Amino acid sequence: MDTISQLTFRRFILGQQGLWPGRRFKGLNGAESALHQMQGVQLDPLTMVARSQDIAMYGRVLNYKPAHLYKMAYQRRKAFDYGGWLFMYPMSEFPYWGLPMKHRRQHGIHYESFRHPPAELVKHVLDELRERGPLGNRDFEGAKVSAWSYRGRKEASIALFYLWLTGEVMITNRKGFDRIYDLRERVLPREFDFEVMDSEAEDFFIRKSIAFLGMARENIWRTDLSGYLNRDVPREEAKTRIESLIEQQVISRGCAWKTQRIATST
Repeated sequence: MDTISQLTFRRFILGQQGLWPGRRFKGLNGAESALHQMQGVQLDPLTMVARSQDIAMYGRVLNYKPAHLYKMAYQRRKAFDYGGWLFMYPMSEFPYWGLPMKHRRQHGIHYESFRHPPAELVKHVLDELRERGPLGNRDFEGAKVSAWSYRGRKEASIALFYLWLTGEVMITNRKGFDRIYDLRERVLPREFDFEVMDSEAEDFFIRKSIAFLGMARENIWRTDLSGYLNRDVPREEAKTRIESLIEQQVISRGCAWKTQRIATST
């Protein structure tokens, strides 16, 4: 088992996240590179000094402007938005995200205050998108939901949220921070419009979860992986997968300060 100093630990984490030494990316193309380095950036509508995603980019991208993120994602189609905790990910990852999307189609969506929309409403929303083109929540009329939900105040907005999480629609643009949806086939670049095998997707998320954290205790990594896979990852399965990755020299087990066991991407 290797040991590292606190200084090395800090520099490794900062380097993995593109924050050390200094801003290594620049401009519009740099925003895409930074997104790949970070593995994903959380999107937040609230503005204090700036939106959190822009603060994250300012710290990594020289000459960054907030318009760069939207242009990179929605005009160049280099990124997509997804997840219960809204993140933006590199578009090249989309084939792997078919696994959690499929899981949600087959096993449902389990969020507090979320109610599955009826099939006829889902069909109506898809028909409207097909006929009218990209639409946002405000473009739909109809009944409000009976119980409050931050997923949306109208039945149609809940249906859009459901279709987005199951991969049938995507966010094609934004007006301010309002989501504008369209059918997946009209948003997703053709070269990424496929799903990999489940085993390949799981291998991808195992690596991604470690790369996203940089270093992590194994129990924290297991919890994070469960979130990506939308299922519980038993302790024995996690242990087997960790040992396999160590044997393949994909990751290493080290000993950080205070002798905490960690998994480290290499």
